[in-house]
Amino acid sequence: MAAVDAALGAGAALLASEQYGLARWCLEETVAYGKQRIQFARPIGSFQAIKHRLADLYTEVVQAQAAARHAAGTLADDDPDSRVAQALAQAYCSDVAVHAAEEALQLHGGLGMTWEHRVHTHLKRAKSDQLALGTPGLHREDLAELVDLPL
Repeated sequence: MAAVDAALGAGAALLASEQYGLARWCLEETVAYGKQRIQFARPIGSFQAIKHRLADLYTEVVQAQAAARHAAGTLADDDPDSRVAQALAQAYCSDVAVHAAEEALQLHGGLGMTWEHRVHTHLKRAKSDQLALGTPGLHREDLAELVDLPL
């Protein structure tokens, strides 16, 4: 049983890195699209509402990077806090990946809604990754148990 738990924990840490990469890709593609897409004779990225959404997403992606790297680092170092880092990374990175993909889909407009577009396939991937090794809620419960927080 301990070997299975260790393998699932390692998988969670590695999946968090994939989710971070997915979120980063979505952010970068959306920023690039915001510079290209012209509406009302201006790039849509110049509109304040778009800037704010992308800035908020950027901070989430940077935090996901930190969580994913920490989980991978504790796994590599065989750190006793690796289970905490893995639960934290999965609880956070899975939600960030889905949010980044949803924002990318929204900000790409009708183009992002097409099934063949990469943004749409990334949203499906983010959603399946979010459920692959347990829901974010399950990882939050694990995290609360690991740090002795009441549920």
